[in-house]
Amino acid sequence: MSPLKGYQSKIVVLLTQQELILAELYRFYAGLYPDLRDFWSELSREQMEHATWIEYCYKKAEEGALSFEEGKIKTYTVESFVKYLEENLAKVKEKAPSPQGAFSLALGIENSLLIKRVFDHFQSGDHELTTLLGSLREKKKEHLKRLEIQATPFANPSRRGR
Repeated sequence: MSPLKGYQSKIVVLLTQQELILAELYRFYAGLYPDLRDFWSELSREQMEHATWIEYCYKKAEEGALSFEEGKIKTYTVESFVKYLEENLAKVKEKAPSPQGAFSLALGIENSLLIKRVFDHFQSGDHELTTLLGSLREKKKEHLKRLEIQATPFANPSRRGR
């Protein structure tokens, strides 16, 4: 496997950045909603962990132990998404959303393919790394599932029961 091309490196760095912005958003939510502090703090910690794992995968890709298959992802797409995250973080800090609004934003972001499938773009022929990537994909799914479950009581009342 060959090291990353320049544009691939940029994409991976941006993927790390999006995880860090989400961690900051969730840290902010933890301070905003005392009743949900533990939940948002844990999600923030997991986002930091995701960023660390992306950095690890980046290093392994640079070493040639992993490949990064960007597929249809373009640099400008990830740049736009990072900008979207930064703008939403700024809006939230300027005017705190209701818990319902916080969950709605978080679910929208977490369900985006750039976030949800971040580890799907890394591949390896090495058994250990393949196992690790599978585990990271599962952790991402569990992360989203916990968010969905926690968000249920805050869902739009008119949509409940549908």
